[in-house]
Amino acid sequence: MIGPVLLFLSGATALVYEVLWLRQLGLLFGSTALSAAICLSVFFAGMSLGQELVARHCSRLDSPLRVYGVIECCAGLSTLFALALPGLYVAASAALLGGDIASGGSSQVMRGILAATILIPPSALLGATFPIMVEAEVRRTGTLAVTATALYAANTLGGVAGAVAAPFWLLPRLGFRGTYVAAVAVNLVLAATALVAAARRGPGVARSRPRRPGRAPSLRLTGIAFASGALALAIEVLWTRMFAQVLHNSVYSFAAVLAVMLLALAMGGFLVHVFLRLRSRSGVNYFAALAILSGLAVAASALVFSDRTDGLAYLGAADGWKGYVGDVFALSAVVMLVPGTLLGTLFPFLLKPANESDAECPARRSGVWYRPTRWAR
Repeated sequence: MIGPVLLFLSGATALVYEVLWLRQLGLLFGSTALSAAICLSVFFAGMSLGQELVARHCSRLDSPLRVYGVIECCAGLSTLFALALPGLYVAASAALLGGDIASGGSSQVMRGILAATILIPPSALLGATFPIMVEAEVRRTGTLAVTATALYAANTLGGVAGAVAAPFWLLPRLGFRGTYVAAVAVNLVLAATALVAAARRGPGVARSRPRRPGRAPSLRLTGIAFASGALALAIEVLWTRMFAQVLHNSVYSFAAVLAVMLLALAMGGFLVHVFLRLRSRSGVNYFAALAILSGLAVAASALVFSDRTDGLAYLGAADGWKGYVGDVFALSAVVMLVPGTLLGTLFPFLLKPANESDAECPARRSGVWYRPTRWAR
């Protein structure tokens, strides 16, 4: 399947951009938990918006793969506007605050608004790639849950590669602008690959009309999906803040924590993928058990963190750079891998619909604002 490969590389470029944006936001807000929270909020808000808007129209597309290629191209080019973020803030400060760029209530609000204005559009385009690819691949395979979980795992695993490659390999060798150009080039290559594959695959069949009436969306499960995503991101921010107590407060520490978190989410998605291949039916009891286990594991992670750091002792003070990076990854894995994996099973598990031949398009089912009809029992 070409889908997992494209989404792996797309996920890698998305996380390269996120690390680069975090570095830019660090210039505006300082390297604090605030800049990390704003970066995550803007990034995921944009991705959610893109997924929702695109998923509404996927069923009417003749060739989702061709549209995927166009979106990848636009996503890469639109990220270039973020290069002007610091300069735009200085210009806005001069125009609105008389050149006063000191920290304060109005200044912080302006920074947040400007960051959202610049970063949400490319984030939305990056987020739109996932449901579009789900639509394209499910039309070919005919199975939503198994296909979507495989794509989810590949996309998230690509995020791990991007989160590691950006600060530890690309930035030291290519610099900030060089890394940006390299990421945009990858987006353009992905776009060209998808367009060529779409041409070879030929025109598809648009599904503009439902084959049968669909059931009303379940507000209960929509709320569960929303809450699980909100809690996962909140926990990631809290973990970032927790690790900041014993680590250098830099983009490298953030990237290491983010990479381990994404690896855990990818492992969770892969486990659900394997589970759904082996078992055709799934029910609410499995999800409830996973939710309880993930909550207990998250609670235990604070105790593990305190124990492994000897009561919040500073990490890596006497080690060299390589030793410090190794300590960061080791501590992140011990503290976050198990609870993160359990958290990573929740959203993919919701992708098992009651009837995969239902009228609602696969892309819409796999969007962030998930709208399943009922549990498969």
